[in-house]
Amino acid sequence: MTHEQHYYVFPTCSAEQLSHPTPPTLKTIGGKALSLFETSATFPVPPGFVLTVAFCQPWLDQINKTDEWRAFIAAADDPNGVTKDHCDAIKAKCHEILSLDESQKKRLETAIKETFGPDANSSKNLGIVAVRSSSPEEDLVGLSFAGGYETTLGVAAA
Repeated sequence: MTHEQHYYVFPTCSAEQLSHPTPPTLKTIGGKALSLFETSATFPVPPGFVLTVAFCQPWLDQINKTDEWRAFIAAADDPNGVTKDHCDAIKAKCHEILSLDESQKKRLETAIKETFGPDANSSKNLGIVAVRSSSPEEDLVGLSFAGGYETTLGVAAA
């Protein structure tokens, strides 16, 4: 049975997590996060964590079943291609149907505690953080999603 890593904490990952049985890879966390992990082994970076593709898989499975996703895939074969409307429809559907399941909530709370300390949790103000969505498929040779993902700076607990 293969153990899937659902998050990685940095900068504490450098030696321990990079030698983990399932170390972070481009395929599991994406290029920007992997670069941050590699950089944290040499240079100081603020504490943080990245959620892996395995963490997000239930959401991917849900979205892949929607009409909005099927329209997006069909548009990729259309001469007019994918439009902003296709992307906006998927984004709206994500906001409508996706939420953390109990397993994801538990893993997220664990990642927060490992990153910010044992008293930290998602409902406590952890200070100001940056949130970056990304993908292992962005910025590959012959494929770029520049501007296709959101970064939100200065996020604080509600």
